[in-house]
This record gives sequence, C-alpha cells and structure tokens, in this order.
Amino acid sequence: MDQLTKIAAQLFPNLLSAVVVRAVNKTLAKYPDLNIGPSREVDAFIQGACGNSGPGQLMAIERYVGNVLRQHQEIARLQQLTAALERDFDAIEHKLRDAEAKYEAFLHDKCHATWARFTASTGFEDAVSTLFEKLVKDSASKEKVLSDFAAWSQHDVEKYQTWQGEIALVFVRAYQLRTAYHYYATFSDKSYDEHAKLKADQWTTDLPAHVITEMGRMEATAKRVVELLDENLKTAKTYFLVKTCGDPLHQQNCGAGNDEQCCELQTRVYQMLKKHKNSANRELAPIIAKDLRKTYPHFRWSVVVFEGDDPRDAESVVNDKHSRATWLQRSGSVPSGSLKRPLRKRVVHSKGLGEYGCFVCYRIRKLTRKTAVIFWVEPAVVEQSGPATQAYDRLTETWAARRKAQQHKDSDGDFSVENVTRWVREEGEDFVFGVGVHLEVGKAAIGMCLEETDKRTYPLCLANENGQDCTLVWPESRATSDATLGCTLDKGFKECLPVAALTRSRLFKGKLAGNGQFVAIKEITISPNEEERKTQVESLAAVLRPLKKFDHPHIVKHIGFQVAEPQGPRDFMPSYQIIMELLSGGSLTQRASDRPVSMAEICYWCKGILEGLTYLYLHNIRHNKIQGDHLHFAGPGLGEGPLKIIALGRADQVLWSTTRTYGAADEAAQRYAPFQAPTSDTKTGSKTDMWSFGCLIIQMVSGSPPASVPTTHKGWAIRVPVVPDYTPKVLRGVIERCLSLDYDSRPSAATILGVRVFDEMPRSEMDWVSPPRVV
Repeated sequence: MDQLTKIAAQLFPNLLSAVVVRAVNKTLAKYPDLNIGPSREVDAFIQGACGNSGPGQLMAIERYVGNVLRQHQEIARLQQLTAALERDFDAIEHKLRDAEAKYEAFLHDKCHATWARFTASTGFEDAVSTLFEKLVKDSASKEKVLSDFAAWSQHDVEKYQTWQGEIALVFVRAYQLRTAYHYYATFSDKSYDEHAKLKADQWTTDLPAHVITEMGRMEATAKRVVELLDENLKTAKTYFLVKTCGDPLHQQNCGAGNDEQCCELQTRVYQMLKKHKNSANRELAPIIAKDLRKTYPHFRWSVVVFEGDDPRDAESVVNDKHSRATWLQRSGSVPSGSLKRPLRKRVVHSKGLGEYGCFVCYRIRKLTRKTAVIFWVEPAVVEQSGPATQAYDRLTETWAARRKAQQHKDSDGDFSVENVTRWVREEGEDFVFGVGVHLEVGKAAIGMCLEETDKRTYPLCLANENGQDCTLVWPESRATSDATLGCTLDKGFKECLPVAALTRSRLFKGKLAGNGQFVAIKEITISPNEEERKTQVESLAAVLRPLKKFDHPHIVKHIGFQVAEPQGPRDFMPSYQIIMELLSGGSLTQRASDRPVSMAEICYWCKGILEGLTYLYLHNIRHNKIQGDHLHFAGPGLGEGPLKIIALGRADQVLWSTTRTYGAADEAAQRYAPFQAPTSDTKTGSKTDMWSFGCLIIQMVSGSPPASVPTTHKGWAIRVPVVPDYTPKVLRGVIERCLSLDYDSRPSAATILGVRVFDEMPRSEMDWVSPPRVV
C-alpha cells in the first residue's frame, strides 16, 4: 500500500499538469494574441502549481548559472580592458620618461649629440594620440573605456583619482615636451644644430603655422580628457548605486525581486534591517551610519530609522531645479498576503549623480517593521558657509517660534513634506529635497544619527514635540540661491581698507562669524529699485559664481557673494558684497615702487603670474585688466608671500555695463592706459593679457607704470610702452615679444612657461638688481 501511495504521488501531479497544459494550449490556439510568457516558463509554473517543482527548480538553476557566467564574463572583460589600458599607459610613460631625461641632458649640455638624442625621442605624440583614441573616440567595444574603467574602480575613489591624475598628467607632459622641442627647433643654434644657418631671434621669429596648429590640437585633447575624467569621477564615487548585490537570483538578502535590479547600497542597508530587526530604532540608526561612513568615506552620511506599516510613511520630494544633482530612491519588501515570498519593489524617482542623495529602504513583516532613510552629501556642501547655512539658521529660529505659538494645535497634516516645504517657501527660503516621516501614536520613537557640522545637522530636522512626526529638509536661501553664495559675517567687526583705483567700490576687512577667519569684503553699490537690482545681481552672479570653485596658489580665493541691505544712516544704499581671502602683503605696484627688485624676485613673480593666467585660461576666463594693483601678495609683510591675481570678475565693470545710474566715473582709466592692448587689435583673447604682462615686467624693472610714446598701427593712433635702457637682455626679449602690435605674434602664457625662460635665466643676469627707487 505504501508503494502504491508513492507511485500515485508521482503520477498525479504529472497527469494534472498535463491536463492544465492542454487547456492552456487550446486557449492560446483560440486567442493567438494572448501573451502570457514563454511556453517553457508557463509549463514550469503549471507543474509547480500542481506539485511538481522539478522544472521550476531546473529553470532557476539555469538562470543562476547563466547570471554567474555573465558576471564572470563582465569581470574578465573589465580586467582585460584595464590590463590593456595599463600596458598602453606604461608604454607611453616609458617613452615620456626617456624623452624627459634626454631633454634634461640637452639643457645641461647643449651640443650636437644631446640634441640628436632628444629629437630622436620625440615620437611619443603618436602614442599619446592612440591613447586618446582609446579613451574617447574609439567605436564598438572601445567607445566606453572611461566609463568601464570607472566601473572597474567600483567605489574605490582614491584608486580612480590616482589614475585620473596620472592619465591627465600624461597629456600635460607630452604637451610640455613638444613645446620645448618646437622652441629649440625653431630658434636653433649652431652650437647644437648643424643645420642652423644663424642664431634665430627667439622673441621676434614666429613659430610655424603647423606648430601652432599642433599645439592647439594637443591643448584641446588634454582638456577633453580632463572633462571626461571628471564626469566619470561622479560615477566612481556613486558606484554603490550601480553595483549589484552579487547574488544572481537576488534572494531575500538584497530586498529586490528575482527580475529586478538591486544595488550595493540597497543590499547593505536591507541586510542590516534584517540582522537587527529586533533592535531599538535609536540603537540601529548609529549602527547603519557607522557602517556607511566607514565603507564610503568620500560622502557624509545621515540615517533615520523608524517603524511603519506602509512604505509611504516616508514621503519624499526633490526640488526640480536640483534633480540633476540629487539621487532619490525607494526600495524594499512588504508582506504579499497568501503567497510565501514578500513583494519586493524598487523605484528610482531621481537619478542625479551629484552632491545629494536620499534612499528609503524598508523591510515590513507581520512581526517586525523597519524603515531606514539614508542621506548622503558631498563634504563641501556641509563644510562651507553659504546659503544653506543662512537658511538653516533662519528656519530653525522661525520654526521654534512657530511650534511655540501652536504648541496645543498640532495636527497630523502640519508635518507632511508638502506642508513643510510650502512653509519653507512662504518664509522666503527654498529647499533641495525633503523627506517626511509620520507615525501613529504609540509607535516606537524615531532613531536618528545625523551628520553634524558647527552644531548644524544634515539635513535640518523639523519635528513636533512628541517626536512622532518630522520632516527632514536641506534648505537654501531663495534670495541668494541663484544670485549669491553667502557667508555669515561678524557684524561687530568691519575695518576700512585702502583701495587703489577701485573708485566704484569700497573695500573692508571683515570676519566670518563661524570660524573667526579674517576676510576682505569688496562692496559695490547697487540700485535700490527692485527691478534694476534684480538685473544687476543676476549679471554679477553669472560672472562671479564660477570663481568660488577656483583653487590655485596664485589666484585669490573667493569665499562668497551676497546682497547687503543698508545698515545705518550713512549706509543708505544696498550693496553687493564679494567676500575673498584677505591678502595683507600689499600690491605689486606698492612693492615695485618701495625698493629695488632683484632678478630672482622678477622670475618668481612672473612665473606665478603666468601659472595663474594659464589656470584661468583653462577655465575659459581671461583677466583683461592685468596691472600692478590687481596683483597682491599674501603677506604678512609688504611683498611677502605668494603673488595672487585679484579682480577676476571685474564686478564694477559688470555693474557699470548693466546700468550707469549708480557708478562713479573711472578716474583711473588714464593711469592704466599703457596696460591696455592697442585698439588696433582685431582679436581679443588670452594674448590680450600678454600685452599687459609685458607692461608688468617694465613696472617691476622701473618701479612705476611704463611711459609710452605715440605711434600708428593699421590706421589707429596708439601709444606703445617704452622699455627702459637698463632692462636686462632676456627680460627685454620677453617684453618686446609680449608688446608685439600683432595679436597672433604674442606668445601665450603656456608658451613662455614651456620654454622655461624664467627657470633658466643666464647666470650673468641672475645677479642683476633694479636701480634705486626715486622717492
């Protein structure tokens, strides 16, 4: 009897499934447009429902093997790709090092043998071009090399940044070597080049057209590679949103369904919710935060944990204008009723790989209900003083007063994310994102572990007194979000500073309220009329906003920009404040006129100016007002510390061009006329600044702005600076080259740096010192 029972148990499922399969096939034959999936999967589902799980298990095994195989193939492909990239890079590195060594040998001993060896080693350009093609332009399998490399780096940001710097440096080194080669080939000398008929005048002979074309192409190539590397750095930093859990079947550990894509962050948080399902919320939040901060240290992390019956207990919203910089995702699992497996869902509301991120992960069961809200942010967002700090303080104070006034009038709707973000805007501020958490009375208290900087948490938590409802937002000042990047200043400290020729502005020494840092505050009077002021502020912001990101030792650091309302009876007009680092070492004009200048000082200053200008040109900015008063020393004493370029945005001129109602006349125009390139120039660009650079060297040599003599050029009456007779020969050559009346004949800042004229000054001229200054 037992044997018969076993046989029946095996036959019945097969017979029943055969009947059902036959019925399904008849239905499909009658209704051919009905699509219910591949026939093999339908058969396996029917047999599983009838008690025969074998086909279903077989298909699961096949899917598992297939997914594992694809994963191994992808890993092998990335490893092969990286190995090929490393081989190409090592080959180019070897060629560059060989060329650099031979170039140094040539500089040490300029003769026929060293010149021949150096010229024979300059064939690396083709290898660099090949690397560029593989990184950027190649089609088919190579068109995504950079993005694939970011994927291979995973979340190891330091690993990616190391490669990023080395790859970018390859193109810079190649450019410098080619510049040196073309320079010494064009301005050749019999001492090392037997084909040279006579020594060329290095500052009056133009480089050939094909050389200028080649160098321009190499500059564009390097710039394109750097841009792509920066774009892929974002992918490398947020790789935890792309990398999957590693389980091909996405079992219960990752919180995703079998056919849904998960991510590493989702898996990590979901497993902690499962592992610590019985922990108190206030204990679990720090555990998750500690793990994320240790695993992904390139972001700042905040965690909120609560118990909710529905995933919608955490409402979220992202400001549309910040959607490209904010990632917003919701995923997890809930009970599925009569079915054994829970329902798993994953929804990405905003896919911005930028400064901000918010991820809601939930694991809801009959006995345990846990939801974690994860926030991450770029460190710079919470470390710097700015509009978020100002809005944070104002909203905190206003919210406290509001809650006190409505202490006995709380309602569930007060803390919905829609109501809170609406209230934020009614208060004159704005927000990046908001997440609202709402619990029923009697639920366990919310657990929080929020990132904190200067006693401000990230994000700002607006909660009711019983702690059952709260909305977390990251605010920004609407009044300054598009137009300014504000700073909180110490209102009790303000000293007037001397201003040279900035007649449209006032300059003060101020102090930041947060850390007590002394700063320079440039104030420009703007219109009291609301419409005119809006136009002026928008124009100023468009010019000045990019300056805050600049970081270079020879460029003044811009800390913030903001509108300041009148503060007293003497200050009756609103102003626009430009807040910068304080440079206490005086201007180049003051230093040059104070005492004699040595050749070593001139070389050091000129090199710093050229490096700063090159940095600006890489960011598509030309100064257009280079002169002694716009170059200041860091200090503390006169002429001490690095020389830095100021007045980058020329804010007063921006305002003057917007409206002439509130600007003073430019009384200094005549004083700085020699520094302006001739009006006969048919082009304007970076080489316009090189005319001013030539005048600067004259000022360093003589101690005063250059005198000028009248002449004509292309039908224009112009004035040309006079080079003092006692100017050293090398400096005279640079000056005359920079003061060429033809725009294209002037050297670029990168060209002068490339030929190392200020690094290899002849010994006979290094002892030169300018004449005593006349008091």
